[in-house]
Amino acid sequence: MWVGLYRTGTGVLCTDVCCLLFAGSWGLDTTLSGLIVASCIKPHALYSIDPATGYISHLAGLLHLPRAVAVVVCDDKRCAFVCDATNKRICCATLPPFMFPV
Repeated sequence: MWVGLYRTGTGVLCTDVCCLLFAGSWGLDTTLSGLIVASCIKPHALYSIDPATGYISHLAGLLHLPRAVAVVVCDDKRCAFVCDATNKRICCATLPPFMFPV
């Protein structure tokens, strides 16, 4: 895993969002394919991180102080449940198919 570096969707390396892994990351879980799902309180969002490449994908936003995260596979649904602390609710974010290869 890269520390302090990530790849944007354009393949450009950036160094300004290391808060995902340290200062702002509260909840972590993994998918069956080995991707890390992280809730980050500073940008109030949910991300996936590929530890092999360092590629980061934005999964969901509009959360307020997202804390714990749990990746759940049930029947044909693949979701990440996130504790939205300030709004006092559990949010469900549907995860894209590439996170669960067959």
